[in-house]
Amino acid sequence: MSAHPATTGEVSDAERVRRWREQGDDSAIAALWNAYQRTAVYVAARILVRLPNGDEDARDIADEAFLRALDTFDLDKAGATGKPFRAFYMLIARRQALDLLRKRKREVYPVEMPEGEAPPAHEEPELPPLENREVIPRLRKFVLENYLASDWTLFEVWMRYQRDGKRVPWKSIAADHPVELHDVVPFAAGSVDLPEQTDAIDAVVHTMNVCNSIHVEVAGSAAGDEDPALAARRADVVRRAVEARLKQRTTTDRKSRVTEDRVRVAEAPRTGGTHVEFDVVRGRIRSPDALRMRIQKVILEKARELLSGDRS
Repeated sequence: MSAHPATTGEVSDAERVRRWREQGDDSAIAALWNAYQRTAVYVAARILVRLPNGDEDARDIADEAFLRALDTFDLDKAGATGKPFRAFYMLIARRQALDLLRKRKREVYPVEMPEGEAPPAHEEPELPPLENREVIPRLRKFVLENYLASDWTLFEVWMRYQRDGKRVPWKSIAADHPVELHDVVPFAAGSVDLPEQTDAIDAVVHTMNVCNSIHVEVAGSAAGDEDPALAARRADVVRRAVEARLKQRTTTDRKSRVTEDRVRVAEAPRTGGTHVEFDVVRGRIRSPDALRMRIQKVILEKARELLSGDRS
């Protein structure tokens, strides 16, 4: 066994794959992608160096190989042998690059390409025929129940770029669609008891379980004729209610290894109300790579599954 098990930080690669598969953990997939994607591009580019558009093909292969590695990485075998995800990912990237090289060698290109012609470019994942009016509502329902409302908007943006034949600017899309919480938990005057309706808490818990890297600050408020201490007490009641339902209550910084709670009470209480508000204080801008995987790996695959079911 290697003295240095394959890890991205203090968490093993196998554990991150497991978190992605079982919990849809964005931070886990982003950590794997950030750690190994450049190496996969390099591996593929070395093989495709003599091909037209080889660098672009290498980036596409790194994307596809990553998705395939996530799908087929054997967690049981990894636990028994210590086989790292990195090696598995690079093996797939190398094989796909060799396959593409063999395919391109069978294609005959003139030494000088005629004006206006170019070797066939590697395409983005094929967009299924989502004009099906029955599929769209079911797909939207799946996204809203399992992910965020903004993810459906992101999918629509992705479809628009695909139909226009343009490369998707994931970085700018991530910046334009931050994680936000507009939910408010109301309290009765003079009370610190949670209301019977907990829709706001449900929504916050759902968002935090989907986006495991975000940290939230809970800010309570008290009316002018109430004891100001009620603001902090209300915030703490809500904090405990949210924290009790989180799949992951803390995060650990990979560099400092400092562990922090994902939900905390704001130091400065609010005034002028009897409610509790939420602010995302870390992780508002999601990883472009995590968004890309969410759209192409999860939502697009679900779309294909629904379409396949309709045809059967």
